[in-house]
Amino acid sequence: MSFLKSLKLLAAGLTLIAQGHAAAITYPQVALGGGYETVITITNPNAETWTGQLSFKKGTGADFPAALKAEGQSIGATSGWTIGPGDTARLVITAEGAATSGYLQITTQSGPPESELITAVFFRLRGSTGSAVDLVGSYAAKPARKAIFPIDRSSNSDTGIALLNTTDAQNPVLFTLRDASGMKLQEVALADAGQVAMMASEIFDELPKTFLGSVTVESSEPVHLLVLRLEISQGLIQLTGTVPLPLLAPRSEVNTLEFEPVALQYSEALDCIVAVASNPDRLAIYDAAANKAEYISLSASPTDLSLSPDGLFAAVGHGGNSVSYLDLLNRKVEKVVPVSTPFNEVILGRNGLVYLLAQPRKVLTLRISDGQLTSVDFFSAPEFPFGRFHPYSDSFYLTGVDYGSRVSRFDTQDGVPRYDHESSSSVYGYPREQFEFSEDGKRIFTSGGEVLRISEVRSQDLVTNGRIPTYVVHVCHSAEIGRIAVIPRLTSSLEAIGTELWVYDYETLGRRAALTLPSFPPDTTAASHGRYVFYDNAGTKLFVLLEANPNSGVTSGRYGVAVYDVADLEN
Repeated sequence: MSFLKSLKLLAAGLTLIAQGHAAAITYPQVALGGGYETVITITNPNAETWTGQLSFKKGTGADFPAALKAEGQSIGATSGWTIGPGDTARLVITAEGAATSGYLQITTQSGPPESELITAVFFRLRGSTGSAVDLVGSYAAKPARKAIFPIDRSSNSDTGIALLNTTDAQNPVLFTLRDASGMKLQEVALADAGQVAMMASEIFDELPKTFLGSVTVESSEPVHLLVLRLEISQGLIQLTGTVPLPLLAPRSEVNTLEFEPVALQYSEALDCIVAVASNPDRLAIYDAAANKAEYISLSASPTDLSLSPDGLFAAVGHGGNSVSYLDLLNRKVEKVVPVSTPFNEVILGRNGLVYLLAQPRKVLTLRISDGQLTSVDFFSAPEFPFGRFHPYSDSFYLTGVDYGSRVSRFDTQDGVPRYDHESSSSVYGYPREQFEFSEDGKRIFTSGGEVLRISEVRSQDLVTNGRIPTYVVHVCHSAEIGRIAVIPRLTSSLEAIGTELWVYDYETLGRRAALTLPSFPPDTTAASHGRYVFYDNAGTKLFVLLEANPNSGVTSGRYGVAVYDVADLEN
């Protein structure tokens, strides 16, 4: 069998299915006949019997055209099955005639709904001796209007796709090819009804023979997606299948900022982004939902920003020489305090105390009321540290810029910082770039992806509590809806950019959705860089700070905020 024919049949691996049974378990790709057989396993873990149907379809929903058998017994293209409480059934489906591909839907007639079944499907090709020579997993895919999959071409590898459009009318599907940096190369719209298997090069006439990048698929109707990568090694065909991640296409607006932020945080008390900027030197209180900013003038160029745990005050560092203390509720600068010892980072604590991180391994305590400055050396503290004050305790946490640094806790019950302990394991990545507390104060999310527990019980504090499987540009948590929003950084390099937004469940750390960030400015084709992400207090809005891609040629108005309705992200 030829390379092209194998790919089109075995793995016409991206399959798009519109309409159909709304709750059906849909396996977009199966193969039968010509030596192929499909193996289906269904477990009913419930206390009641499940009765349902297995429907083998092709094209726009027609019955599978070949005579089918299950365990050697003839069955129809749609057949009824019953599985008792706690039972598991395994069916080997074969067909007469030539090899044919199609799709499978499993639907409930009585008993537990489809969502409460556990299913697995694979298909395999048996050679002349009866042994399996190819084994391909298929996947139950969830519907989405937009999705993305990787494409990797070389002399011995390729990517194949299939389009299965079951709508009665033509439903154009848009394919967008991007290179490894996210730059758009070509767009192609296909309006074929039924099932069409194609190599990626048959869609994109500008696709190089050696290529690494991605393809985004967009449809006006919800579709199911699979992707399969084919590789030839020593005459053998290896097919690797994965479910592409649905990329949501929510309604959003992108507003250009009138300032270029040097540093920023989100104030829950004000439900606003608080940022500092230069030229002119000022602090901005930005209501992202209303696209409205209020400004407080600063006496010098800002280099750092820290909000108080209650979000009502801000400390602004000015080049390691002075600190401005601001009342955000009343929109005014309370005091500007000169600092005689150079410092790098500002951490605003409680009761008007500011902790300044200096070198080497020194923590300064600045009392705003009278400018008193005290210094404590901590030889166990990380070098070049980054820190945050905990929102609900009298502690702040530090980590270092070095790869593999640990997170350290410092207590300040009487205002004087005292080193307490550090995490039991290293935090990989470059944590200084960013770490954030969860909104409930029970976790730390690091830029290396590690998640640490926060507890007043020392033995349980700074203990690994899961992992987000990516390096992180920025992360935020909404306790209101139990979601984590992440701008992923696909490598550990500080120069790596984030062009997507991923959404995770807070409890399980399971990924729920993803989307590609919009181009910014909107009239450019270059992928924007996501820098920060914030939920509003109610968990109904999501704000992403975007920076224009340096390749876009934009020199002013380089920052904007994309505003999403969270309800769209959860569809």
